[in-house]
Amino acid sequence: MGVAAPILKELSEIVEVLPEEENRKYESDRWVYLRLEGARGGHALAVVRPKDEHQVAQAVKLCARGGLRLTCRGGGSSVTGSSVPIDAVVMDMSMMSRIIEVDRENMVVRVEAGARLSDVEAQLNRLGYTLGQFPQSFHLATVGGYLSTMGTGEFSGEYGGAEDSCLSLRVVLPDGSIVDTRSTDAPRSSAGPDTTRLFIGAEGSLGVIVSARLKIYRLSAHTVKLAYTFQEFIQALSAAKSLLELDVKPAVCRVYNEQESSYVFGQNSPVMLLIYHFRSPRIAEALTGEVRDTLTARGAKEADAGLVDKWLVDRFKYDEQLGTLYGAGYIVDTVEIGSSWSNAPALYGDLVKQLPQIEGVVGFGAHVSHIYNQGACVYITVIMKPNANTYTRLWEAVGALCKAHRATVSHHHGVGLLKSGLVKHEIPFSLLEQIKRALDPHNTMNPNKLL
Repeated sequence: MGVAAPILKELSEIVEVLPEEENRKYESDRWVYLRLEGARGGHALAVVRPKDEHQVAQAVKLCARGGLRLTCRGGGSSVTGSSVPIDAVVMDMSMMSRIIEVDRENMVVRVEAGARLSDVEAQLNRLGYTLGQFPQSFHLATVGGYLSTMGTGEFSGEYGGAEDSCLSLRVVLPDGSIVDTRSTDAPRSSAGPDTTRLFIGAEGSLGVIVSARLKIYRLSAHTVKLAYTFQEFIQALSAAKSLLELDVKPAVCRVYNEQESSYVFGQNSPVMLLIYHFRSPRIAEALTGEVRDTLTARGAKEADAGLVDKWLVDRFKYDEQLGTLYGAGYIVDTVEIGSSWSNAPALYGDLVKQLPQIEGVVGFGAHVSHIYNQGACVYITVIMKPNANTYTRLWEAVGALCKAHRATVSHHHGVGLLKSGLVKHEIPFSLLEQIKRALDPHNTMNPNKLL
């Protein structure tokens, strides 16, 4: 059942409505659960494709008036089902992909929400700048989707995540009104709560992001790449923490356990990869010496820096790697957990002990993908038989372990349908629900996921 004919006619007068046979393409994203036999995907009542914020506002207003749910879609790269429509109109943002302005003096780019990160980065690179946001979905993810799920990229040590990149947003609210979360060009303001952050991570449940002002950076003149091996993963984890005490933090720090090191690099022991960016070759030389001394003192052995080059070449080849496993009859899911330093060793130990014991799990690997002064992201890859019971048990175990170790079950993938029942204890959801009711009293915007 689709949209009633009168409302569909009104929609088509406001915005492009795709032919009904196109709807099915928009009823799933990259959530692996939807590959399981018998799994029910979403249902798109219609698919609309706006060309500007005025069309977005009019379509949102009409959906609210007609009692229709609305789900926005960027690049469709979500692995949690956040863009799967549940009896909803889908708003495809791909036509709103303009880079509106590159402000070199103030180091800001203003861009529409449907622009792909890779396209924005390519244009900035031609001008000598970078956005610095490189998620694994780099070639698919859009600015709006990335901000809406509060994603982060592989170079977060230098550039931060989505929340650090964004200065302000232009948003269509559920009643069709349009707001700027900041009307000034100031780099910071104490004029009230930061309303920009209200929409970052909200997964489209509070409004439609139509454009954003994002920070840009000059491309670095000097890049230092280093690789090390360790005897044990926990030893490498402790060494990674020690790097944060030096004068310059690594742009990239990745630590692989034995299983992933073997699969990815052909190494039999844990591997650490480091990338640093510098303006001055003298600073690069001095800091590199400090890094070497620090890691050697902690039992590390320097390895071929070509391992870093291999990672840089292979890091976006996720589909190729998945294709081999899917072809062999398995499915793969990833678990990205944010943990404090004090809890990370015990959390990792429990993950290694419990997850491989789940019936149907046939492969398991882990690495640390992001480090902070306060903790790290432990990223788990699980290969399993395509069985719904196995999948459910896996995520139940992950949720329980995260709760036990005061960790977050979602470091950068968002919530969606997958994790909506696993995150309620992490933040004051009653407060978010009050905000949702105030902004979206008809529950129009991407309901029954995060909110």
